[in-house]
Amino acid sequence: MSLPATLSEREVLTAVRGVLDPELDESIVDLGFLTRVDVHGDEVRLELRLPTYWCAPNFSWLMAEDLRQAALGVPGVRQATVHLLDHHAGNEISAGVNSGRSFAETFGEDATAETLGPLRQLFRRKAFLARQVRLLATLPRERLDGLRIGDLPDTAHAQAYLAVRAELGLDCTPAAPVITDAAGREATDIDAHIRAARLVRVSTDGNTALCRGVFQTRYPRGSG
Repeated sequence: MSLPATLSEREVLTAVRGVLDPELDESIVDLGFLTRVDVHGDEVRLELRLPTYWCAPNFSWLMAEDLRQAALGVPGVRQATVHLLDHHAGNEISAGVNSGRSFAETFGEDATAETLGPLRQLFRRKAFLARQVRLLATLPRERLDGLRIGDLPDTAHAQAYLAVRAELGLDCTPAAPVITDAAGREATDIDAHIRAARLVRVSTDGNTALCRGVFQTRYPRGSG
């Protein structure tokens, strides 16, 4: 995606950079999925493309909905529309998200009364473990026993981990234990906990690499 031409577009791009692919825990901007941002006065149009035509509608909905809400949060933006392109349910998702309908309202019986809140929470819990184990990998093993939030260095990995802890409503005070599960329970066997968390991280990293590769094959750089 080319650099934004105006300050308004820069503001929108900055605001939506925090929108994540829920499964990959990566910014859709950094992944390249946000392929266009147009600003006309107080209206914003955003184009979203995904790695495959068959990306799951529920995952796709979460990204489209979060993208629209992030754009609407920019001061001065009155209207924001998201257009999910080259996707088998793109028209339905775009229309539903832009009208403010829910996933179930948009897809009716096909949604099987699905609510997206539990799915979102599942992915955030996985992100919690993946971010935690990335942080722990930067620290010597001898420092991990009894490690507290106040002991953490001020690094990007620590900041990312603390951010997802806060999202999940976990204790982020200096005396809180660092090595916990996603419910905030302190690990009693640190090595076993790290092994399990590492499996989540490896799975996430593998899916991210796969999605990046498929997306770049589908939309080669410079192809428009």
